[in-house]
Amino acid sequence: MVSYSDAALHISAPYSYKAITNDEEEEEEEERRRVDFICQGACAVASIAAFENYWDNFRMVNKNHRGQPGSKTIVRVRIDMEKYIGEMDDKLFRRKYRMNKLSFYNLLDIIEPHMRSDGSMRVIGATTNGPITHASRLSMSLRYFAGGDPLDISCIHGVKDGEVLDSVWDIVDAIHKSSQLDIVFPESHVQQLEIARGFKAKSSIGINNCVGAIDGILIWINKPSKVDEQAIRFGPAKFFCGRKKKFGLNMQATCDANRMFLCCL
Repeated sequence: MVSYSDAALHISAPYSYKAITNDEEEEEEEERRRVDFICQGACAVASIAAFENYWDNFRMVNKNHRGQPGSKTIVRVRIDMEKYIGEMDDKLFRRKYRMNKLSFYNLLDIIEPHMRSDGSMRVIGATTNGPITHASRLSMSLRYFAGGDPLDISCIHGVKDGEVLDSVWDIVDAIHKSSQLDIVFPESHVQQLEIARGFKAKSSIGINNCVGAIDGILIWINKPSKVDEQAIRFGPAKFFCGRKKKFGLNMQATCDANRMFLCCL
């Protein structure tokens, strides 16, 4: 015979077990939330530490020359172009730059709006050796075009040797962007008659119907490399001149009686 107390025990036992089970699940869920919170906090601390380390390295590499450690700066003395040109006589200047001083400054005025910054305004750091002026970049480029050696040019202008070729491409790009320097053959009959009169004035036999003198040149280049071949998609044989036994680029040009280009191909 089962007593009333035994029956109550058997009836209440399942409910007690269920209550114990719910308590354990709540404790486990609380523990999981606590572990997740700790992990998230650790990740946040690690991210902050990594960012601070990155920023310290960034400031070390991009120092602003105010006592912060960084790479060693080679001190160079930039050339004063106005003084340099002013002390040079006209004959020597023309031999060096293949133009007179007036043409130099006229060319500078035309291309300067299309040239990149001279470095006087910088976001990070200061220019210890001073900016490389546009006049200096034009000077380096013209000396290079005239056959100067980049090492000698860089020493004279107080820049590293890589700046010479950087200046060359800067000047070339600026010339291409300057519409005043576009070479366009005159299409109007009036302009062509004016050119013909120029040739007639210089002709000993009275040629009166010439509107241009045509000539060509092979501009020597090094043999194109394998990388060049992949870029241009044909081999070096296209650049080889059998008569002169050299690699080069063909150019044909037309000029007027004053030797000013009218057309270049």
